[in-house]
Amino acid sequence: MNERVSALLSPLKIGNVVLKSRLCYPNASPHFLQGPETWPSDEFRNFYANLAKSGAAYIDLWEWNNPKQRIEGEKDSIRMQCFDTSDPSTTNYLSALADEIHFYGSKLCVVKKFSWPEGYSFGGGYPIYARPGLRKVETKAVTEEMMFQAVDEIVESLEMYKTCGYDMVCFMMDWFLNPHANHRTDKYGAQTPENAASFMKLLAARIKERLGKDFLIEGQIHGEEHRAFSVEDVVRFLKALEGYVDIVSLREKDAPLNHPSGYNFKENVYPCVEYARAIKASGNTIKVALNGGFQNPEVSNRYIADGSADLISQSRGFIADCDYFQKIKENRIEDIIPCVLCNKCHGLLRGPWISVCSVNPKFGMQAKMGRMVDAPTGVRRVAVIGGGPTGMHAAMYTADRGHQVTLYEKTGKLGGQLFHSDYVSFKWPIRRFKDWMIAQCEKRENIRIVLNCAPSK
Repeated sequence: MNERVSALLSPLKIGNVVLKSRLCYPNASPHFLQGPETWPSDEFRNFYANLAKSGAAYIDLWEWNNPKQRIEGEKDSIRMQCFDTSDPSTTNYLSALADEIHFYGSKLCVVKKFSWPEGYSFGGGYPIYARPGLRKVETKAVTEEMMFQAVDEIVESLEMYKTCGYDMVCFMMDWFLNPHANHRTDKYGAQTPENAASFMKLLAARIKERLGKDFLIEGQIHGEEHRAFSVEDVVRFLKALEGYVDIVSLREKDAPLNHPSGYNFKENVYPCVEYARAIKASGNTIKVALNGGFQNPEVSNRYIADGSADLISQSRGFIADCDYFQKIKENRIEDIIPCVLCNKCHGLLRGPWISVCSVNPKFGMQAKMGRMVDAPTGVRRVAVIGGGPTGMHAAMYTADRGHQVTLYEKTGKLGGQLFHSDYVSFKWPIRRFKDWMIAQCEKRENIRIVLNCAPSK
């Protein structure tokens, strides 16, 4: 075991369930893995199997089974996968997905969305996050009878997923605690954190009763939300759920911080760690997963080792480097491709509406690489002109295929146009990536770097 990150690589036991490591993958599906199929495609299953192979102890996967999604969704959602779970043959592919993930010793978690009758919501009133162009429609709060019916429907659905091999379920829990979304005045209202936890307690108890204690329950929640709830409220809310919820995935207070870029995020500074420490200080036994910008395994290891958290939830670390976990195990942490926090993996708002990765062209294409790229047939001498990011990447890729490479750069240093990142503070993710590329070129024995040499005609 790599002693530098031994805590991160250690297993975690929750009841009778053992998670193979302290890394998990949140719900973050690339757009381009699915076409019109109503079942998990080969590419889709391959992507998630590779996450399990890359070290994720469990993988969150949104249910995506709303039949109205294709006709009523927004530009983003209509291009996502949509599984027809009403078709029994689809469950064959869900089972195959679970089998491929279990092959690598990982767990599969379905992320469930609460569904209420038309014109109703849990807390009633107007939606607080209505998007531009969408009509704001006032809703009524569901009755207790509707709640019980919803619980039965959720449990019945989870029984189907468990039959297919799913191991866990995840729910978004912020809505119960947020008084701007939960307008109820009864015992399920947000007047107190304990009241706000009442419905989740009811639901969790029924899930454990029907599916067993080893079917884990995860809840996602922000550590605080401006003018809605505080860290202290979250601590009390989760204390009321102790013994009902197994894992809480603790996110930053807003979406930009939870999906940080160089503009709003300082390297290795995570506000959610303080939220986690407050939960731990309360004596709560719910396992805490930190979510929001974690990619450096040594930093993540420190928070596990000092008891600040139990798990690290990350997506971009796995996306930027398909071999993230393998490099950790081989004590090659310095070789992990650093993410530049560009957020393109969340998809583009305009056509062609695909997810991409600025630093990993293999993202989502692992299943295709064997038929797209032929194996090298011999060793060649290759000259690469220009030591900018494209030239360095070409040199690294060619060298990794076994060729002898000479990299020519007309100036006295590598980096090309990425050197602007040395002079702008918020461009530190790009600077980190540029420095990593230079170091990778310098360490490869079959790359010869020639500086101050411009090509002649």
